[in-house]
Amino acid sequence: MYAKGMDRITELPTFIIHHIMSYLSAKEIARTSILSKRWYLFCISFPILEFDQCYFLGKAITLMDISDEKKFMAFVEASLFRFCKLRFRMQELRLFQSFLDVKGSAPLLDKWIGLAVDNGIKDLVLMVHNMTQEDTVCILPQTIFSAKSMATLSLFGCRMEQPSDTTTIRLDSLKKLTLENVYINDQMFQKLTNECPSLEDFEISACWGLKNLCVSKAHKLKKLAIYTFYKDIGIVEIVVPSLQQLTLLFCNGEMRPRVVKAVDVNFCNLDMHWYLRLKKFLGVAKQIENLKLSLETCEVSFNLDELSGCSPSLPLQVGTLELYANVPLSDYETLLDGVFQICYPRTLRVSTMFEEDKKLIEWLYEQLRNRDVTCCNPHHIKYCWRHHLKDIKIQRYLQIEESFVVIEDNKTFADSKYMMDGRYPLTREVSEFNLDWSVPVSNDEQC
Repeated sequence: MYAKGMDRITELPTFIIHHIMSYLSAKEIARTSILSKRWYLFCISFPILEFDQCYFLGKAITLMDISDEKKFMAFVEASLFRFCKLRFRMQELRLFQSFLDVKGSAPLLDKWIGLAVDNGIKDLVLMVHNMTQEDTVCILPQTIFSAKSMATLSLFGCRMEQPSDTTTIRLDSLKKLTLENVYINDQMFQKLTNECPSLEDFEISACWGLKNLCVSKAHKLKKLAIYTFYKDIGIVEIVVPSLQQLTLLFCNGEMRPRVVKAVDVNFCNLDMHWYLRLKKFLGVAKQIENLKLSLETCEVSFNLDELSGCSPSLPLQVGTLELYANVPLSDYETLLDGVFQICYPRTLRVSTMFEEDKKLIEWLYEQLRNRDVTCCNPHHIKYCWRHHLKDIKIQRYLQIEESFVVIEDNKTFADSKYMMDGRYPLTREVSEFNLDWSVPVSNDEQC
């Protein structure tokens, strides 16, 4: 029996207390340390360690000086050593730091990563900034490549160099890798994709140093996302049968093929060659369920007869096609013919944020619902989508922050007054067209 008002939570096993604490912020966890000696022990043994320089010092990065940096690093060092002495396994380490002395701080960073690896780190988030005018980037400690138990790794602002001759990549458990604003060259990229046997999710954003992106031995890779704003990348080769989701966003860049299974994606001119190369590219992976096309162009130009003749194979089958298109209204029909010559999606999803974007939604709905099957000679133009689309259903949503509100189902666009009457604080409208196709598809041509 427990006396009235007795603290029962404190009597719970440590692992349950730590699970409860995982739902708290770092600030809230720190506050619990003053409740009692037992809660202090819960805090210092909590296996999720987060160190945020701005939060610790209570000031903006731009207001910090070298003494602030030293104070923060001393705190991190003391906290890590205290945790390691308890011999608990480290679940996650999150470090957010800005360096005023990159070279001088490197040995400490190496030591911290080494401690985390020795304590079986599972998840690591490392975000570093160089606050000096020097062109110096924090080099990722090589001890990280021996973290056998690490499942997720997120890096920002550092330089990832190839392991030395005495160091091999042993990231056997790594499933998710995120690189943002990281220097990485072709050889290092190749080693990561080839020597991380469990890698399933790989995202690269605004990284530099890459000339060629070649992925062929990542046998378990399911999601690949590449966002780049640099013009240096010349070749993209992706041959991954296990791939389920691929996102490529190249701003002012090009991709030139070196082998048959590469594709030249030029977002400036959507001509026949662009469509042909995209179809060939998508044909490499047979399990892509979600395809995103973000097209911003001033020109959509190709001849449907010529495209059909050059691409006699069946359109590829995809689950969901997310289409973002910023093209003139006069190019809508040409764009749609080209997209449906490449693939027949089961779901076509289009998002809009501005009044001008709604013209595409309205036009799509009318074209899909009132398609003209006398548009062409189906024996001359192979796989014209108008002859093979059996049925269409539409579902519309309002995306309000992270929530979705259904606003319309199989109704005409003229019936909807939700967009402009202020009924919802609209952030985005999402329209899903569920398409039923009649074209038989052979197993070896499915996407």
